[in-house]
Amino acid sequence: MKLFLKIIGYTFAGIVGLLVIAFIALQLISDEQYKKWLTGAAESVTGRTLAVDGELDVQIGPTLGLTARDVRFANAEWGSREDMVRADRLLAQLHVLSLFKGVLDVTLELDGPDILVETDGDGTGNWVFGTGAPQQELPEAEQEPKPPEEKSSLGLPLKPFIRNFQINDLVFVFADATTDTQVEATVEKLRLFVDGIDVPFDLVATYQGAPIELGGSLGDIEQWYANEPTQISLQGRLNEADLRLQGLAGPMLPEPNARIEVSLDAADVSTFEPFAGVELPSLQDLDISLTFLAADGQLSTANVTLNLQDPRLVVAVQGAVANLTEVSGIDVKAEITSEQATELFKGFNLPAQYSLPESIRLKAGVSGNLEQLAVSDLELLVQDAGLDISLTGGVENVLGKGSGSAELSVKLESSSLIGGYIGR
Repeated sequence: MKLFLKIIGYTFAGIVGLLVIAFIALQLISDEQYKKWLTGAAESVTGRTLAVDGELDVQIGPTLGLTARDVRFANAEWGSREDMVRADRLLAQLHVLSLFKGVLDVTLELDGPDILVETDGDGTGNWVFGTGAPQQELPEAEQEPKPPEEKSSLGLPLKPFIRNFQINDLVFVFADATTDTQVEATVEKLRLFVDGIDVPFDLVATYQGAPIELGGSLGDIEQWYANEPTQISLQGRLNEADLRLQGLAGPMLPEPNARIEVSLDAADVSTFEPFAGVELPSLQDLDISLTFLAADGQLSTANVTLNLQDPRLVVAVQGAVANLTEVSGIDVKAEITSEQATELFKGFNLPAQYSLPESIRLKAGVSGNLEQLAVSDLELLVQDAGLDISLTGGVENVLGKGSGSAELSVKLESSSLIGGYIGR
């Protein structure tokens, strides 16, 4: 028994001694040597140069940390500029002692990142790396089916404690040479951290020059850790539109689950022009609301409502999409009314001066998917002085072959009215 205890004691002492020696050795290694190892490893993996032109400070102790300044990562040889990524400062820290308490205590800060993602004329992206050595294809390993895990047994192995996650002054550019288009987004500040049990979130950014603000709470960190639903509440703006997100997120394992109420209010539709990438008409008073759902690996929307109350155009849409990934299970009913159709038509800035009958009303139901989209309960009423047109019917598939039915009624006092509509 004494011999056994001695063996255990010597083994433990040996392990502690090795750890002490390793700790002292790591402390003696210069930051310049760490810099060489880091840049060399990055180049061997990606085939591109990683340069740290400023200070590189490696912390070894109760807190493992890395601080790097003036970091550059090379672009592809054909790229439009020398560097794909630049950053003024990178800070990453892990509090080691917290791991023994089952807590993952981390800090990540990034200042002044400038990221260029681009493609060449053939569509090849600068994110495609080459190491200079051909990669050998490994045979696919046969995977045995895993038994389903009980929901109660799922949870994070370590309790996350985000001391600070923050990105300042980010510039992101995507340039597509195949279409000669460029998209730019900036982030003045993106921050989330743990404050007690709350997870505050703050975003100040732009997309194609349009301001974006979003702030609030991402819920309870204890509930995230326990893989339980947590209440989130975010408010902000997309350009001049008010955005609100509120509801439950979680559990996240084994599949993400969420039920988030989303609402978007805009005084004018044109405020979404930077996000749409196309010119939008000036139409007033738009309200959108929906319920975003995630369950069992499937994304869907319910309670979709869109209301537009422009003096020239009134739109009311209600419906749902059962599967957002496949864009299937579409079930939408819409009603569109205009009592000033001519003024509305002129507002679209079309090259010719056309006019329309003053009153146009359209009702229809749309259901199906991107391969088969049916239109049902179609009602179209067109009215003006001396003109009354009524069309009812439906189509099995507006995207392909399919039968349909229609009933058309036209009351026209004079054929000269038609000439006025097509060119006056």
